[in-house]
This record gives sequence, C-alpha cells and structure tokens, in this order.
Amino acid sequence: MTFEAVSGRGLERKIEKQLKAALGYDVETFVRDAGRIRAVHLYEPFPKAAMEAAHSVSVGFVRSALDAKVVERVREFNSDADEFHVHASEVYWRCLKPQNETKVNPKKFERAIGSPVTFRNLNTITRLAAKYLR
Repeated sequence: MTFEAVSGRGLERKIEKQLKAALGYDVETFVRDAGRIRAVHLYEPFPKAAMEAAHSVSVGFVRSALDAKVVERVREFNSDADEFHVHASEVYWRCLKPQNETKVNPKKFERAIGSPVTFRNLNTITRLAAKYLR
C-alpha cells in the first residue's frame, strides 16, 4: 500500500479507508510529518520537575488546532492527578498516577473537545524522533 503524493487530511482519509477495508471497522488516523514529530518531541509543555514527578506524560493528537473555547473545555479536565496543556494541534496530558485510575474518560474528552483524539506516551514520541530524525 503506497500513500505517495497525498498529504494532510487526504492522506489520513486514504489510510482510514485502507484500515477499514482490512479491519472491518473505523480507525481514526492522525498524520504528522517528521518535522512536526520533532517539534512535539522538543516542546516542553510542563516544567522539568513536573515532568519528572509525573507517572506518565502523553500527547493527544487532534485534527487541527483547538480554539480558545475548546482549550477552556480541556482545562476543565485538570484535577489533582491530571494536568492538561494545549499547544497547536496537540494536547499534552501529565498524569500523576496510572491513567486508568484517573477520572479522565477518553470518550467524554472527545465529546468535550468536539474532535477525535489519540493519545501516545511521550516516550513513544521520543523514540520516533530518535529513529527518524537523526
């Protein structure tokens, strides 16, 4: 399967179509080029000490940058265990305990922001950056 000469949302749609054909169900797809992965990897959404104190830090990829109203809705998910930060088309989630032990519900989160989102651990982003951005 080749996806050359297709970019942006067109590429995402093409991949989603192929995945649905192969798997039999919809799979939301979020494409970031190498430059964007590098930027996500280098971005510092929280102070270093806060990052080190976290149980995990994840990056939520969304379709496009969130407007101010939606950013406010994201902030409503902040709690003693969870802290969110929005930058461009990514949502950073600093969690002080295992994510499955927090009150953050991914489907409720998606409804609140009006967009699908897929979270990946920041360690995964770091490994991608190291592998593809030498």
